[in-house]
Amino acid sequence: MNKDFYDRLEPAVFKRIAERIRGVEKVLEIGCGDCRLVNYLAQHAGCEMVGIDINDTDFAKGQRETKRLRLSNLVSYVKGNAEHLSSFLRDKFDVCISMYVLHELKNPSTVLKEIREVLKQHGKIIMIDFPKDSIAEDIWCEEYYPPKKMALLLRKSQFKNINLEFMGGKELVFATAEK
Repeated sequence: MNKDFYDRLEPAVFKRIAERIRGVEKVLEIGCGDCRLVNYLAQHAGCEMVGIDINDTDFAKGQRETKRLRLSNLVSYVKGNAEHLSSFLRDKFDVCISMYVLHELKNPSTVLKEIREVLKQHGKIIMIDFPKDSIAEDIWCEEYYPPKKMALLLRKSQFKNINLEFMGGKELVFATAEK
């Protein structure tokens, strides 16, 4: 298997996320990159989307797609560090999504606590990442968290009703939890 495996899995991941957020008003994506997921969710779930990334170099591509899809009324982008969300985001969100980001974070506990701060009272987090011992480790030569460690990070950050599912066999973890 190679990176193409994850590219083929992505539409199913996007669809699952859209199904989980249907009916919510406002969603935040941490580490939105080129904003593909932000635009997809605005289009398919009809919710207001805010994408945040520490690097805004891909925002132009995302903004072009937002305009092409006529979603400018639903989508916005913010350059910022997820370790300080509550210092620059004034709105509260129904859902926060983190896709392929957890393993990149220097201080995952800090980011998870910040996510809790910007979620509404019964807000949810959806966290998708590659697990330890997945083929992703061989493809990208990075280290990932074991699923139990992902759940522990959520629990230590005071999330509850933590649920871990797998996609693509056991090559991707789809974690959900509530504030």
